[in-house]
Amino acid sequence: MKKLISVLFILAMLGGIAVTTQAAESNYKGELALLGGNVDTGWFKYQLTDNLNTTLFYDEELLRGGLQYQFGDRFGVKAGVLYDSEATDNNPDASETIPYGGINWNLPIGENTRLIGYYDYDYQGEDWQTYEAAIRVELFPKQYVQVGVRGDVGDGVEEIYDYDDDADADNTEAMFFIRGDFGWNWNKVSLKLRPLLYVQGVYLHDYDLTYKINDKWNIMLNVNSLYDKETKYRGGIQFKF
Repeated sequence: MKKLISVLFILAMLGGIAVTTQAAESNYKGELALLGGNVDTGWFKYQLTDNLNTTLFYDEELLRGGLQYQFGDRFGVKAGVLYDSEATDNNPDASETIPYGGINWNLPIGENTRLIGYYDYDYQGEDWQTYEAAIRVELFPKQYVQVGVRGDVGDGVEEIYDYDDDADADNTEAMFFIRGDFGWNWNKVSLKLRPLLYVQGVYLHDYDLTYKINDKWNIMLNVNSLYDKETKYRGGIQFKF
């Protein structure tokens, strides 16, 4: 509990001492990003209407394509197809494509407080459901702290999805967490920090550093240790159209 309180205090200080400048809203409907490193990733997004967008996302051995519809800013649904090339290589009889679905919510419960979360079915892999629910507090404009619970269920939960060094630990149990969601802009450089701490004592990170070449082109660097505590480095370009 002392560690949790200390982290909350540090995150609040981070949000308080930083000078944040808000970027102008983008007029572009599409986005393409390609990042290479020890683990490659990339995505394509296009806003079809004000509420409907289509996405194509690649990360490690997973390729996802689908649609997401937002009912305003409080509730959304998504559906699509997941292709897992690693599972197919290891098991020739495995299905090449897996349908997925999910819901998300973002509900106001106070002036600066919201209840946020999601439930995804087979988004990470076949027979693998992921859920998360948290209270999000806006400490400063666009600077957030989230406290909640998340978990994974299903026979398809990967062994690599391991947050506990205890070999006998049950990795499908729900876990309480605290997460920061901070972002700053300095001229052409922007930084996003999303540190994550589980109350069991596991600390993970997810950071983005972006350099703006012009209105359409950015250079991006992502460093994260999500899911398996192995740090991933990848850098590349982002193009908006």
